[in-house]
Amino acid sequence: MTADDPSDIRSFSGTHYFMSRALQEHCGDVHHLGRVKPWVFTALRMRGAASRLFTKKRYQHLLTLPLARSFARIFSSKLRQGSYDVIFAPAASTEIALLETDIPIIYTSDTTFALMRDYYPFFSNLREASISEGDEIEGAAISRASLLLYPTPWAARSAIDYYGADPARVHVISYGANLEDIPAKQTVLARSQSEECSLLFIGVDWVRKGGDIALDTFIHLKRNGLPCRLTICGCVPPFDIPDEDVEVIPYLDKNRPRQRQRINELLHAADFLLFPTRAEAVGIVVCEAAAFGTPVIASHTGGVPYIVRNGENGFVLPLSADGEEYARLILEIFSDDVRYERLRRSSRQAFEDHLNWDVWAASVNRLMEEMLAQRA
Repeated sequence: MTADDPSDIRSFSGTHYFMSRALQEHCGDVHHLGRVKPWVFTALRMRGAASRLFTKKRYQHLLTLPLARSFARIFSSKLRQGSYDVIFAPAASTEIALLETDIPIIYTSDTTFALMRDYYPFFSNLREASISEGDEIEGAAISRASLLLYPTPWAARSAIDYYGADPARVHVISYGANLEDIPAKQTVLARSQSEECSLLFIGVDWVRKGGDIALDTFIHLKRNGLPCRLTICGCVPPFDIPDEDVEVIPYLDKNRPRQRQRINELLHAADFLLFPTRAEAVGIVVCEAAAFGTPVIASHTGGVPYIVRNGENGFVLPLSADGEEYARLILEIFSDDVRYERLRRSSRQAFEDHLNWDVWAASVNRLMEEMLAQRA
């Protein structure tokens, strides 16, 4: 149950789509109750715009009590029209916050409102009313859920410590890779290491994703004599990069087969995924890189250190690390053929073991069956 349409692969960057498909495969029939867009949504969005214009502060229109009340009415009506054993609510705190139902709710999110506040740019500089409503909605959603699923201990601890969630209802299960075409393991492992180091940076937000650090890493590697290339995908740097070894791909649409194939080709060809993000709840691209056996060099922030495990599918550097430190680590790994090959293999194994949606859904099914048995 979400206001978005899970059948649309663009919903929540594809996560709702792949969650829904995996649940259908492992847990039973899945019915979508979205897409839902109440009339009050537009009014609240205008209120948010007015707040930024006149008070210079943000108002999170998606986390408001009027919207929660509207969702409660709409979804209550939809639920009465069918027969359901469980409500699965991904990233749907506002949708379930005021929902009155006897049907058990499974709520999953990659973070909490408390963690997002003053962490992500669009959750910073909030009005006091917005902070109050956001906390109330998150707390209500957590209290209504029979099961709470988070992909990292970072998020799970916030639900317990800040919002008072019962630890017995909280479980940590890694999310998976949002890939339509998962490469065969033998194909991934058959790729040989090249002499030229291929670096890949994927991100829509150049600043938040740490684009400057990715570029600085490339520059330092070249200064140290390592032949390398950098591909920037998903955004355009705010300045020109006069280097023929840097390729900028502004946007690729996963809904278009050829463009989706191009993304796969980039992940397959990359020797390292650079992920120096400044703020991140999970980073699904890490799971996608693991599917291609591509090690990730990432920053220690948010939930990242629980998804990128040192020596398994990459390494995590301090948030303060600059491009020179990233380059030094990459040189150390890439110059040792045995170590690099071992890291590629363990990266793919991490995908097989816990960074895929099938493993996630199987774990959800087990917890759901246990919950239903206890209620019975």
